[in-house]
Amino acid sequence: EDKIELIPHGTEITRRNQSEARRRLNLPESAKIILMFGFIERSKNIHLVVESLKKIAVKVPDVYLFIAGGLAPNPQESDREYLSLIRKKIDELGPLKSRVNFAGYFFPHQDMPDILASADVVLFPYCSEDRSASGAFHLALGAGKPTVAYRIPKFEELSEVCDELLVLPHNKKGLKRTIVRILTDDGFRTFATEQIERYAEKTSWKNIAKTHLDVYKSLL
Repeated sequence: EDKIELIPHGTEITRRNQSEARRRLNLPESAKIILMFGFIERSKNIHLVVESLKKIAVKVPDVYLFIAGGLAPNPQESDREYLSLIRKKIDELGPLKSRVNFAGYFFPHQDMPDILASADVVLFPYCSEDRSASGAFHLALGAGKPTVAYRIPKFEELSEVCDELLVLPHNKKGLKRTIVRILTDDGFRTFATEQIERYAEKTSWKNIAKTHLDVYKSLL
């Protein structure tokens, strides 16, 4: 065990003004924005969030879902089918579909600080373990946003930050309840945000680089 050193993924710290970011992205300034971003894949369970929006809106009337993503280059047919399913689920929301912004394309990295700044909560209800999500996950942490994820190994580090932000996989009610709590409970949201900001600073690229150097020096 003394020959193993576990070093977390580094975190890029980005803090931008939320109102300005929303204006740049043409998003409603007073809404409670739920963000999901990245390539469109079934394992990300975007459809479950869309399906939950009606029940969330009962508790959070000004809720707004921003899906900032699209298909990967050379997508599989199953991904195309999943994109169509998401659009169908959005249409089934009826009048509430005006509270969904589905970009349908992948944003360049330079747009990410504004996209993340626009959000009130970022979701990672991913169920697949065969693909990494550390980079995207740490972008959300670096923006200081309450971040909700499924309780699977690749998101387990969130338990060190705020365990209540982890939800059992496929627990639709638990996911909805946690989202609503973040958007309506000021005390919990403040606590979660402070914990995330503290962890983001601890795992900033500057600090992680120093940790790497310290480990390498200890081996000389």
